[in-house]
Amino acid sequence: MPVATHTFNEGEQTVVLHLQIAKNEYMSLVDKKLKEVRKNFQQPGFRPGKAPMGLLRKKFGNEILWDEVNKLLDQEVRAFIQEKELKVLGNPMPQNSLETNINKPVDVQLDIEIGYMPKQEIVGISEETAFPFYKVEMSETELAEEIEAQRKQRSQDLSEDATDIQDNDLLEIKVVANNEGAWTNESTMVAMDKATADVQAQLKAIEVGGSIVCKLSDLDTALTAERRMGMFFPEVETEEEDVEVTVEVLKVKRQIPRELNEEFFAELFPEDEIKTEEEFKAKFAEMVSEQFAPAAKSIFFRYVYEELMEKNNFDLPEKFLRKWLEESREEKQEEVNDDNFADFMRRLRWSLIIDQLTNEHNVEVSKEEVEHAIRMAIARQYNFQIPPYHPIMDSQIENLMKDEATVRQFGEQVQEQKVFDALLPLFGKAEETVDAAKFDEIYKARFEQNEEATEEVVEEVEAEEAE
Repeated sequence: MPVATHTFNEGEQTVVLHLQIAKNEYMSLVDKKLKEVRKNFQQPGFRPGKAPMGLLRKKFGNEILWDEVNKLLDQEVRAFIQEKELKVLGNPMPQNSLETNINKPVDVQLDIEIGYMPKQEIVGISEETAFPFYKVEMSETELAEEIEAQRKQRSQDLSEDATDIQDNDLLEIKVVANNEGAWTNESTMVAMDKATADVQAQLKAIEVGGSIVCKLSDLDTALTAERRMGMFFPEVETEEEDVEVTVEVLKVKRQIPRELNEEFFAELFPEDEIKTEEEFKAKFAEMVSEQFAPAAKSIFFRYVYEELMEKNNFDLPEKFLRKWLEESREEKQEEVNDDNFADFMRRLRWSLIIDQLTNEHNVEVSKEEVEHAIRMAIARQYNFQIPPYHPIMDSQIENLMKDEATVRQFGEQVQEQKVFDALLPLFGKAEETVDAAKFDEIYKARFEQNEEATEEVVEEVEAEEAE
């Protein structure tokens, strides 16, 4: 058996494991493995299983030797970590190199440094610590605007009599490129809400028959350069991705709002029997308030995050972790500097807090929960035009669930959310009622959603759809 001793460096939160393996111990395993290889090895001039051992040692000896030595070392490291119940940070790092080979085997000696975190109790969780918990009640003006938006959104009727231009109008336009090619599109449709804010302002300043000058890309910011050219100038073949254009407004098409009647009420609330406008407005206000609830929880949990990070500022083996990051960095990765190391340490500290709370509250994350989170994230990016559970989504989800990085990212999100849900009744709540405008201000100030993982997943889906 390998001989193992250790030295704890408690000030730096590392331990060095000193391992020794006698050459006879690992060479006996190498010889046994070579004999197993020999049974199935085929070499011209020799019968199966009769190839000379010298040939096998020359061909496979060092590979098998290092494999067996590493297995013994890994077993000892794992056994030591388990025995000492260490919360390991980073990966164990050898402090010296091994010098042995199949022709001149020697006793192996290796020092392995391990970074760890001592056992910590998570503090700062108390009902006496009360954070704002917002309930949104819309003002009369906000409520009227939301209802009007629903009336237009659910309308199939368009008016073509307007001469002015307003938000959310559909415009029939003539587009002429201001270049040598003078490409022209006599008639195409654009939506006001797809244009840039500057172009929208210019359009609202003119009437039907008027024109503006802008970049083609500013007419529809949702389109890629290729799709944009295909939409506005389908017969033009060019490598030019963006041009200046003159836009003439030919016609304004505006949705005619739905009537506030029982048919409309039943469409929005099919399970409720609503007869009057007053009943409808009350139900609608209740629905909108409920829609703000997830964002209100996000703000509350942001306070929880900051409280736990402040109260659990436990020491970590920074010197070891920085060295580990530098040595494990791939060639194309950014060099470790003070800023990205500080960011890494914040994320590590939070993950350690979440992991410990996960164990304390018996939080488990299933494969089905991760899949649901990915489906919902993609559906949100598409404004639920593709439902989360739909045949179009299924094939993409199947591929994404095979991607370890994606599953890990969303698994961590689900884990964190379930931990927060477990903490929700353990903190005090200072309930406060605000209108939607005030809530939006608070949300922007206190909570920023990180949607990078979602955007990467959506980009992958879109790339596969293009294929």
